[in-house]
Formats: sequence, C-alpha cells, structure tokens
Amino acid sequence: MSMKKSFLLLLTGNTAGQLITLLISPILTRIYSPDDFGLFSVYTSLLVMLLSFSTLCLEKAVPLEKDIANVKQLIATSGFAVIIIALIVAVLGLTPWSLYTIYGVHTTYMNTLLLSLGLVFAGVYQVMSYQLLGVQHYKKLTNSKLIQAISNGASQLAISPMKVSSGFGLIIGDVIGRGVTTVYVTCDFFWKTKDIPVQLSKMTALLKKYRNFPLFSTWSTFLNVLSTQLIFLMLIRLYGVEITGYFSLTQKSIGMPITLIGGAISQIFYSEASRLFEKHAKKVLHLYLKIIKWCFLAGVIIFAGFAFISPTVFSLVFGSQWEFSGELYRSLVFLYIIQFAILPISQILYITGHQKGQLLIDALRLAGIIGGVFLLKMLDVSFEGSLYFYSGICGVSYIILGISGYIILKRNVQKGSSK
Repeated sequence: MSMKKSFLLLLTGNTAGQLITLLISPILTRIYSPDDFGLFSVYTSLLVMLLSFSTLCLEKAVPLEKDIANVKQLIATSGFAVIIIALIVAVLGLTPWSLYTIYGVHTTYMNTLLLSLGLVFAGVYQVMSYQLLGVQHYKKLTNSKLIQAISNGASQLAISPMKVSSGFGLIIGDVIGRGVTTVYVTCDFFWKTKDIPVQLSKMTALLKKYRNFPLFSTWSTFLNVLSTQLIFLMLIRLYGVEITGYFSLTQKSIGMPITLIGGAISQIFYSEASRLFEKHAKKVLHLYLKIIKWCFLAGVIIFAGFAFISPTVFSLVFGSQWEFSGELYRSLVFLYIIQFAILPISQILYITGHQKGQLLIDALRLAGIIGGVFLLKMLDVSFEGSLYFYSGICGVSYIILGISGYIILKRNVQKGSSK
C-alpha cells in the first residue's frame, strides 16, 4: 500500500472517530457539569502520565523488530510492566497517597480502580498499535479508533444517570471504550502467535538489546507528557477544579484536528522513517521537511482563523456556559500552530537513536514551564497571561525539536554521500 493511500485510510478512520466524539460532546456538556469534566481531566491527566513510562517505551522498538517471536516477547514485557504499575496505583488508592491527591482532589476508591483498569487497557493498546504499524496493518488501526469513539461515547451517555460520584460516568465510559478497543486489537495477534511461548530468557535479552528505550526514552516520554499535563495540576492547585474543566474542554476540542491529521501523519512517518532511515536518509529528510512545511501552512490557516470566532462557536456548540473555553483558546493559538506542524515528525530522535537529545529537550521544557508559571503567579500575572507563557514555552520547545531533527537527518545524508 502506498504512503498516500495509507495516510488517507488512517485519516478517514480517525475522522469518523473524531466526528462521533464531536457529535456526542454537545450532549455530554449538557449532561455533565464543569466539575465533572474537571475530575475527568484529572483522571485523563494521570492516565497519560502513567502511560508515558508504564510500558517502558518498548512499543517503539516493536516496529524495529522483524521476528514475530521477538515481537511477542516485547509485547509481553510491556504488558507485565503495565500490570505492575496498575497494581501499585490500586494499592496506593487504599492509602492517604492516592494519585488523585496530587491534584488536591479527593474522590472515591472506585475512581482509583477505574484508573488502574484504564491504564492496563491503554498500555496494551499502545503497544499493539505499534505492532500494527510495524506490519502496516493500517485498516485495523483505523477501525480501532472508530470502535473506541463509539463505545466510549455510548458508555458515557448510558451511564450518565448514575450519579455515584463526580465524573464517574465520564471515567467509566472511557474505561469501557478502551477495554473494547483493546480486545479488538489483541485477539487476532495472540491467536496467530498462540504457539509461540513467552520466555523470560528472551524477554531479558530483548530488554538488554533495546535498553535505551527504558533507560532514556521512558524518562523523555514521561517529561514530555508531564510538561503537557502539568498545566492541569497547576490550574487545579491555583484556580480550582471548575476552571480546569473549562480548560479541559478547550484542550479536548482543539486537540481534535491536531490528533486527527497530525496523528495519522505521525503513524505513517514513524513506519516509513523506521524502514528507510538506515539506507535512504535523504528520502526521510525530504519527507520530513515536506510534512513540516505543509502542516505549518495548514495550521496557520486553521488555528489562527478560528481564533476570531472561538467564543461564539464554543457557546453555540457546547452551551452558553462554555463560552469561556472559547476565550481560553486564544491564549493557546501559537502552541496549536507549532504543535500541528511538528507533532507528525516529533518521534524523529527516537528513530535516529538520539534518545538522550530528546530527554534534554523535554527536561528543559518542563523546567521552563514550572519555573515560569510559578514566577508569573508570584508577580500576580493573570490566568490568561500564564496560558500565553505556557503556549510560548511549549511552542519554542517544539521548534527546537524540529531543528534538531533536521540537523541529524542532514548529517546522515552527508555521511551517506561521502561513502
């Protein structure tokens, strides 16, 4: 299958899934309160942070491994790691150190158990999605996005009358959606490989072979995710759950075109670049620059243009009480434009083996966010002003990443030409 057809296939499936989410969102915002969305954003934030390291980042090694027996060992290793982390989360929920308390939120133990279960499903799905990328099974990957959107939205609507605790319907609906999707992507692979045993010796050997992923990529991914999720922690601590709910809707809604198009391109780029980098670095560089150029131009048109009408659109689509979410969008336009341009090629340092460089960039971004936002708070800068700073520091870090990837690819092209 050509790269263009693969991209269109992924884009079509992602579009269908996101359209379902978009159609359901106006209903959910009229059923659930900003407080519900605030707690759901805490659950989502914790899930994303845990997911960043619980798989040991071995999923990124899966497309690089051609032996299906070794692929199964890598998947098993990641799976065991995820289950261990999930059990730790569940146990912590029985103590005063429940992860929800990091955000200053006290909720029921049921939501802690749902967080653990959601982590297992999300972790296994993340690893299996890279396995599908490795074998270029884009249709199944596309179908999985559609299945998750349908099961997630349907569950959140069906459970909405059950007011067990704040945010319960949104959280359990998300867990159900992830569970259904995980079953879909795993059954076929494990049926085909049922005769291949999981062996501790092989798992250990592969863990040693790909040790840079857990040693460096895990920390890099965690810091990268922490820098994007830290804003939720700071908002809740400084401004409360309600305002975090408004910000959460902004992030969720505007993240749609970014994950829709950028995510589809990223999956194709990772698959193609992993396959071509060693012998055809020039082709990878050409594809790299082409993606950045066209995504940047599209991002300027889409996100800058939307800023003129965002409060009105949010009010009409989600209800008048959500107009403030549209106003918050304007503080984040720069970040969305740059993120849209760089996200599709953001894994270039993993592909080229420069995990330490990725770790440095992510660490500097995180330090900038923490130091800058708290300094602005001490200076009594407004909430919107803090978001402008957050947008700027994250946007600049993406630009540095893009430039770093270009330099590395250019050097590899020159080395290839000199041979």
